[in-house]
Order: sequence, then C-alpha cells, then structure tokens
Amino acid sequence: MLTSPGVRYITVALCWVVAALAIKPFYAYVDFGAFYATAIDRILAGRPLELYSFVLRPGGDDLAIPLSYPPVWFFYLTPWYALGQALGLSDFHHQSGVSWGQAWMLAVTVPFDLVLCAAVVRLSEGAKRLAEPGRLGLFACLLFSPLLWLSSVRYGHSESVMIALVLLGIWAGERRHPVWSGLFWGLAFGIKTTAIVPALIYFGWGLGRQRRGAVTISGVVGAAVFLVPLLPYLILRREQVVYALYGFEQIRPIGGYVLWKLIPEPSSLLSYSNFVILGTAAALGLALSRRSGTSFLASGGAWALVVGQAAILLFGRALFVWYPWAASCFLFLAVAYDEGA
Repeated sequence: MLTSPGVRYITVALCWVVAALAIKPFYAYVDFGAFYATAIDRILAGRPLELYSFVLRPGGDDLAIPLSYPPVWFFYLTPWYALGQALGLSDFHHQSGVSWGQAWMLAVTVPFDLVLCAAVVRLSEGAKRLAEPGRLGLFACLLFSPLLWLSSVRYGHSESVMIALVLLGIWAGERRHPVWSGLFWGLAFGIKTTAIVPALIYFGWGLGRQRRGAVTISGVVGAAVFLVPLLPYLILRREQVVYALYGFEQIRPIGGYVLWKLIPEPSSLLSYSNFVILGTAAALGLALSRRSGTSFLASGGAWALVVGQAAILLFGRALFVWYPWAASCFLFLAVAYDEGA
C-alpha cells in the first residue's frame, strides 16, 4: 500500500498535519490573540486602515509594541477567520490556554509548511533527482523538525510562509521565469520585511553578467507587489506604519540569548545592529555577483543564505525560535544541494 513514492509523502504529511492540529488547541499564543485577531477584526469591521493604530503595553510598560508586519498576511487570514466565526468559534483572542479558533487558523496555514519542506527538497535536487529513501528522509526531517513545530504550531508564526515564498522566488528564477520570481519575492516581503536579508543576497548575485536583465525584471515586479498593498497606509497612515515596520525595530529592547548581552553597555552599539546584518547580506550578494552562470544555487547561493541568516542570529536585537528555523531550512538546502551536485 505504501510502496508508491507519492503515497509515502502523503502519509508522512498527513501524520504531521493530524498531530499538529491535535496539539494546537492547547497552545494559544499572545501574538495571535493580541495582534493578529485585533487586526483582522478591524478589517472585518470595515476599518482596514486602522491596522497599525493600536499598540500593546505589556505590564504597563512605556514601550508601545505595534503590529510589526505588512498587511498582506492579515488580508489572507481574514476570510478564514470570518468563516471560523460563522462556524461558531469565538476564542481567537485567547493569549494562553485553549483556543479552538487559533487551531482553526493553523488548519489554513499548514499548507505553507508542506510547501516549504517540498521546496527545500525540490531545490536541493538541481538537475538530478535525489535517490529514495533519502529524499523522503529529507522531507520528513524538515517536517518533523522541533524548530518548525515551535515556529508554526506552538507560536503560529508566519516565518514558514516567508521562507517558502523566498524559495519559490529562487525556484522561478532558476527556471528563468523572472516575473513569477518577482511575484514570489514581493509576497515574501509582504509577509515579513526580514525577507530583505535573503533578497539582498539574491539580487546582489543578480548584478553579475548574464543575469542582470532577468533579475531587474524580478526586482521591479517584486517592489510593485510589495508596495501596492502598502501604499494606502504610507499615504494616509504614514506615521503609524513607519513606526510599526521601521521605528519600533530601532528601539526594540534586546531579548533572548543574543551577543549584545555580553557587552556591559550595549546601547551605544545597538544602532549598528541592522547595519551589520544588512551589510553582511549585501557583501555576500556582491561576492556572488562575481561568479559566472545563471544559477543562484550553483553559485553557492544556498550557503550565502545560511551566512545571512546566521548574521540575524548573531547580531539581531532579539532571538526568536523562527530565526533558527529559517537558518536550518537554508542549511538543509545547502548541504543537500552539494550532495546532489
């Protein structure tokens, strides 16, 4: 019964989905309850421009924490959220404990986790298909990674969606479909602006000969896809959206096990955090631009993505579990691609 490769992949995927959906109701998370649900409520109330008008002050703190993501993801979630409400679910705003509403929302986002794992496997093959059962093993290792469970299931974060779109953008570029590549890159930015790190590497590589035209098309399309949904906010709610997507990051307190905590007085150096991360990504892209050929991955692009993500882990102001999840995806891709080559 399970001798067909397709059936084995479907079985592994279904086992993961069933386990994820069985666990999720008991792990409501503050980000969805406090931010995502509030943003979606405002869209459903006919006030989409008010996405960035509310802030959270935990424990009466003076720090105003905004909704710090672009609007695309929330518009995608809105119809599913509304359908959940129509089915009688009303506990979307729970920040801890049990939430069947947040489990429902996981059900409509798990396809992105499956797409991400499949994209890593497919991209790692290059021109040569990986042999079974190693190919299935790679897929299963990604899917059952504790980092994926924590990022997507426990915390309901959108990192997998962003990484999947980044890899689809690379996949389309490898197959010389620059418009599709730009579409995926623009959507990746529309999910999380941290897509700037892999983008600087990819588009920096695109400055090399033989690929400038195609990558320029991708860049223009990607910029348009990212900016068009954001324009109403930039025009009518500029102060709010600039604080949410840029200003808050400049004053975010350090958190987690980051290198900055080893420095006695890190405040004077924290302003250089983003400069170091973005500078590292840009330098990697420029280094790759000197390589010939039209394949980003054959030029060492996957390893450059690993280094770029490592820069976020090392120099970011805060360390969240979804950052090492992104790094592990790029690392799996780099190692498997080299093995296949």
